[in-house]
Amino acid sequence: MKKIVIISEIQAGGVEKVNTMLATYLDRDKFDVTLLSITDKAATYKDTVFPYKVIFLEGRSIKRSFFKIVMQLRKISPDVILTSILDETFYSLTYKYMFSRTTKVIYVQHTVWSRVCSLSKKAVFFNIFLPRITGLFKRIDAIVYVSNGVKHDMNKHVRGIKTKEYVIYNPITYTDKYYRFREINKDNISLVTVGRLEQEKRQDILVKATGLLKDKGYNVNLFIYGKGSLQHNLESLAEKLGLKERVHFMGFSNHIQQDLAQYDIFLLSSIYESFGNVIVEAMNVGLPVVSTNCPVGPSELLDDGRYGQLVPLNDEKEMALAIERVVDNIDGRFIESAFLRSKSFSLENSIHQYQELFMKLK
Repeated sequence: MKKIVIISEIQAGGVEKVNTMLATYLDRDKFDVTLLSITDKAATYKDTVFPYKVIFLEGRSIKRSFFKIVMQLRKISPDVILTSILDETFYSLTYKYMFSRTTKVIYVQHTVWSRVCSLSKKAVFFNIFLPRITGLFKRIDAIVYVSNGVKHDMNKHVRGIKTKEYVIYNPITYTDKYYRFREINKDNISLVTVGRLEQEKRQDILVKATGLLKDKGYNVNLFIYGKGSLQHNLESLAEKLGLKERVHFMGFSNHIQQDLAQYDIFLLSSIYESFGNVIVEAMNVGLPVVSTNCPVGPSELLDDGRYGQLVPLNDEKEMALAIERVVDNIDGRFIESAFLRSKSFSLENSIHQYQELFMKLK
């Protein structure tokens, strides 16, 4: 039986959801799985029964938890370490070269590399210069990309990748119980979006599009799931546009697919997405999707518009027009084809590929 350590927080966003799903569904006859949480507090989960082993380090931050991580890895002595953040990857490699040369370190690239590196000088240092100086991408045992677009972007912008590379789609769909085709009541249209309330998600475009639809006479409501630093700004924008009663901030949800199933149309307004888990979740419950054609995930998931509407970035007018097209042309056959597309990103497919990867690394 192989010991697997997945370094991840438990609850934060799409990356954490993927990691906890892997921890939950890996074959227990083949793998002894531990989720190593760096900053989560054990008290937060005192009443939670986990289907996998969890170790809470309760560190102040990831960057300040080097010693705790290395020492805990030494106690566990894993065969495989799965990481999703470069800091964790550096620490795991340190453990490997100090204590266990046979341990395999796998890094999963969840983000669009070129976009992250363009955010700040600090991002350039930690994501370009430091990996280059340390030879990070020569030393890890494998890189997993969550989409072909993410792989192509990273190969274009990162020199010195000399390790095994794999594309494994995120494990998203695992139930069909919320799927149904619904007619859209043009007198009461409910729009929904999910994501962190941060600049790269551009939910302000959706608020403005809602205002344009209202001005055209549509009775429309926008429901925004997620938390973030821009909530106050978005609330102020909604109030300024006379949409205070039409834009609803729903906070974080632990059962987002169940929640999505009650709405009419799913919207995504990001300026970049490495994958777009919520697009798949929306298709899986029978929602038509309207998304910005941002790099790199949505166009791959929606097959260049075959399974949903793709619109230009930062354009509320085109977003509103696309929503109108969906309302006027809702089609059960189209919704079913999008649902079948969502099953390409099944839990079974992803888990099987990760398990094969863990077993083949010698």
